Amino acid sequence: MQTIEWLLEVKAISFTERALANQLIISTKERESGPTADYFICMARLKLQKKELAQAEEELNEALQRDYQVLMCFSQLHASIGRSAFHCGPTHSGSVSGF
Repeated sequence: MQTIEWLLEVKAISFTERALANQLIISTKERESGPTADYFICMARLKLQKKELAQAEEELNEALQRDYQVLMCFSQLHASIGRSAFHCGPTHSGSVSGF
């Protein structure tokens, strides 16, 4: 994803499209759940660069849906393990503990 983010920064649209297509193939093979929220955020950034605002909004909504699903999984894990054993929020240093 670092390469894709760099390609977005330098506005290399055609290379970004190819890299995202490759990332989609890889994420589909490696993960049963498909692409991550980061993938959809990068897609939204690409759509914004291409002035495709409606499609960018759709990609962002998909990213939010993925993050919500992850949050719900962590919430369920938190509840099953117990609050004292697992903390799913920022600590005093600003990092996330329990991972």
